[in-house]
Amino acid sequence: MKIHLQFSILAAFACVFLFSECSTSENPSTKKNGQQNHSTEDSLAIVHSDEYQRTAELLTWYKKGDGLFGICEVEKYDDSNPDSLLIYIDNQAVTNYLKRCRNSGFFSKNYIHNDSLYIEEAKKAYTNPKIEVYDYFDHDFILQTQETPETLKAIPNIRIVPEKCDLKKGKIVFVVAFQELEYTFVKENGFYKLDKIG
Repeated sequence: MKIHLQFSILAAFACVFLFSECSTSENPSTKKNGQQNHSTEDSLAIVHSDEYQRTAELLTWYKKGDGLFGICEVEKYDDSNPDSLLIYIDNQAVTNYLKRCRNSGFFSKNYIHNDSLYIEEAKKAYTNPKIEVYDYFDHDFILQTQETPETLKAIPNIRIVPEKCDLKKGKIVFVVAFQELEYTFVKENGFYKLDKIG
């Protein structure tokens, strides 16, 4: 009887100890290395947000066009003269690019305006023969990469980075082809439109 009583006391103490440990321990799904992680519910909220849906729609549309935005820069090179490289801006390609942006419905007026200014600055820069590349102008404008074909193929497998997204600011951060991109959207005429990259 005495042994049974001692066992009961020990069992009760063990239950109290385990309960106190469970109640004070951190939830591994919400904390890691002292930092707050986003729950599965947060991730699903982002995936179903209008901003993320527009990101997916924009990239799918862009993939169908084979990334034709990166055609504004033209190089001329004479093999017989190593110093003959000349880079200039194809004005017709620029016109087509900006027209596609406007007609697509995916880009804000501010984005198109800033792109126009960026291209004009590139035109001025390339009047100097010593300028080989102006401020990442040799990168794909939308995907921010020189590996455009590989990145286009990876678009169906984009992965969001929930802890870096901020839906209050319209910001979506995702990874495509091992590259992290940040898109910021604004609501314009009832639709979410890409306003800024990076």
